[in-house]
Amino acid sequence: MDTQQRVTEKLKTLMGLISAKWGCVVTLAAAFIFLTCFGTLYSFGILLIELQEEFGSGASETSWIGSIAIGLHALGTFVSSALVRRFDNRPVAVAGIFLCFGSVIVTSLMPLLEVLYFTFGVVYGVGINFIVISSINLILRYFPTKNCSRATGVALTGSTVGMLIMNQVVHHLIIAWGWRNMLRVVGGILLIVCVPCVSTYSQPSSKNLVLADSVAPPEDEEGESTEKADQEKTIVDEEKQRLKEKEAEAVGEEDGVAKTGRCERLRNIAYPELWFLSIGIMGCCMTLTFYYVSMVSFMTTKGFDRSECSLFMMVLAVSEVVGKVIISAVADSLPFPKIYLFVMASLLGVVVMVVLLFATTLGMMLGLAVVAGLLVMAVFDTLPYSICVEIFGSARGLDTSSVVIIMNGVGLILGSLLGMSVDHTGNYDSAILASIGIYCLSVLLYLAVPVYQRLFAKDRYVMVRNRRKALLLVADGPERTFAPSPLPSPEYIYLDIVSVV
Repeated sequence: MDTQQRVTEKLKTLMGLISAKWGCVVTLAAAFIFLTCFGTLYSFGILLIELQEEFGSGASETSWIGSIAIGLHALGTFVSSALVRRFDNRPVAVAGIFLCFGSVIVTSLMPLLEVLYFTFGVVYGVGINFIVISSINLILRYFPTKNCSRATGVALTGSTVGMLIMNQVVHHLIIAWGWRNMLRVVGGILLIVCVPCVSTYSQPSSKNLVLADSVAPPEDEEGESTEKADQEKTIVDEEKQRLKEKEAEAVGEEDGVAKTGRCERLRNIAYPELWFLSIGIMGCCMTLTFYYVSMVSFMTTKGFDRSECSLFMMVLAVSEVVGKVIISAVADSLPFPKIYLFVMASLLGVVVMVVLLFATTLGMMLGLAVVAGLLVMAVFDTLPYSICVEIFGSARGLDTSSVVIIMNGVGLILGSLLGMSVDHTGNYDSAILASIGIYCLSVLLYLAVPVYQRLFAKDRYVMVRNRRKALLLVADGPERTFAPSPLPSPEYIYLDIVSVV
């Protein structure tokens, strides 16, 4: 009996530790979900060749299937954000997983290429958007101040690791069983991995979230302590307002609270500095498409063979993974606001593009792959999801992040236009020059964000305060994560799907 009691006590202690760190559990679960879902999406280049051979289609018309999915994973943000606000995170994520599953299964049965624009491009893109927005929003609620970038960086690293793993899985499955059976097997993998992971998506305590966002650095002067108290009260009031608004919308009340909340959201997305940031990120994401879609074609025009192109892409992917890990580790400990990382990455992007014009050896190309993946792509793939929390505060984080992520998707789609230069000129020089101009313009837009807030919107100039808050929490030790609600049983996951539908 004593042995049984000791085992029971140890199990209770272990469960208490896990519950206290549930935000870390959610972050790791999101990383595994991103690994499978994004890994499948980023393996479309392998599927592209098979589709061309079976349907006799051209590269341009076939590649739009993947481009639509990549773009919609960000463009559907307003819809998914509204669903998250209405139904919470787990039901929306579950719906997204089953949309992705249904997409690959139905696509494996389609006899016409044109149908794939909808079955894979639209459905898979919407599904993965539901997953991304619900996951990132939940992670930011567990880590609203300290470890914000670290947590989102760890989760998003799963997408790049998925690109490395799923490319090999897809390649060998196609060789063994063909592309249609490959999609069916991948659909099974999506369910086996993602459904258990999404069952961890429980909400943290709203009371604890208010306390976490109310932490501010100590002030030296008595006058500043009053300002600190006012700031804390403002944050608490904003969180209470958000909770009241959500309750009002959930029961369908058209009272003043809900109307005020909708007006506030419209004001949030109309901030000029938000659009400076969004347009800059859109331009930089256009250049990311050049790396993902056109880089192999660019290298072949330079005389590199396929094996060298494959080596370049592998080094690029590994460098991006390392860059995301570094960003996850240090971004929340930097002594300056994270928006300046966008400035740095854009300036390095200019350097990379200039060197690309003159690169003629494999060694130079691999060096560029390391710099681009480690210092450019890792920044623009990781920080856009969390940057708005620091710039505008957590109360406005969901609304402003929606605009940024949508413009992210627009940039990924418009980036395909850079690859058209080879059709007109026979080389990519004009695309590279355009990318240099985009990076330079983006630097000016990023710098305009803090300048505008300091000069014309001082009440919104909170990025320095939030940075000091994060640094204080780093000095105080590990951030508290909050106890979740009980884990759902399988029948509740089913009810989550029905509630969204």
